[in-house]
Amino acid sequence: MSGIFNPDGWFYKLLVSIYQVIILNCCFVLFSIPIITIGANITALYSCFFKLNKGESRSNLFKFFVQEMRKNFKEATLLWFGVLAFLGLSILVYPLISKLMLDLKFLNLLFIIILTIILLALGYLFPLVARFENKPILTLVNSFRMSFENMAASILILVINGGLIVMFPIYLPKLFFVWLVTAIALAAFINSQLIEKVFNRYRLEDDEVQKV
Repeated sequence: MSGIFNPDGWFYKLLVSIYQVIILNCCFVLFSIPIITIGANITALYSCFFKLNKGESRSNLFKFFVQEMRKNFKEATLLWFGVLAFLGLSILVYPLISKLMLDLKFLNLLFIIILTIILLALGYLFPLVARFENKPILTLVNSFRMSFENMAASILILVINGGLIVMFPIYLPKLFFVWLVTAIALAAFINSQLIEKVFNRYRLEDDEVQKV
């Protein structure tokens, strides 16, 4: 029994991770009731997991989340407004071009390609805010750059987000409560480990350039 609950054992670490995911997800849901704060909350989730994955210990996860949310609130909210503006514009424009898309098949394909490119970039947008201080426009440019240069990871991140956040409640509606208390943070937890590897690649490249 002592082996199972050994702080260095896999089972204990799994329980801690589940606890962290649930608490941080509840924080996300609570603070996302005003839709305008969602960008800052996504950033806070990634910021928390980046630090927790490095072994930082936090006894008060609620306080930790609020602290990280406040730290990047301005930039994350500005970028989130940009995302909302794009979504709103797409909703307005789509009915106008939908008839053309039926007649001109290439427009339909073009729309899907553009949407996929944007979704791939969004996988890096708020994690970049969480990890690096930069101007919003440069953060946006870097999100597209990283999504193209790390296509395999980008597709995997998109699949994780789509599966856990979108498809889970559609195909498993009976588990809606489980989705509500875990999905967003679980996706961020998994993605944070993938994105950390991507970030490390660029750090290594920068170090090599500086050495030369």
